[in-house]
Amino acid sequence: SLGEPSVLRQTTDLTLDMELSLQHTDNDRVLLREIIDIFLADCPQSIAEIAAAVQAGNGEKVHRSAHKLKGSLVSLAAPRAASLAAALESAGRSGNMPEAGRLFLQLKDEMKRLLPQLGEISRSFQQEEDRHMILPEPVRLDERLG
Repeated sequence: SLGEPSVLRQTTDLTLDMELSLQHTDNDRVLLREIIDIFLADCPQSIAEIAAAVQAGNGEKVHRSAHKLKGSLVSLAAPRAASLAAALESAGRSGNMPEAGRLFLQLKDEMKRLLPQLGEISRSFQQEEDRHMILPEPVRLDERLG
């Protein structure tokens, strides 16, 4: 639909657009890892909220929960999952619960592909950080005093 952010209209065949993810953080890999880690920690709760709303037939709650998840997915540059979350948001808003149920199953499947990729990226960035960690040189007291 016309109201969707442009990221949702491009390359929705991708699970994760790493290049775009890094652009969103000005190539700050530490920041991106932190964003990924927060997302990974929050994601099970987000999915559980949507599942409960779909099961309860609560379109408004589906709409709100899917909207929140979509925002995170767009910022992570996960276009396929973001596109599904946007469609789920729309189905919830219009109260189309059979469609919401179908989309939720697709979103869950996509998240099963996305989450391991995000975990792997986080781990590899953490290893990079660990390898490049530069500890401050010890300063001798007589040097400081001049």
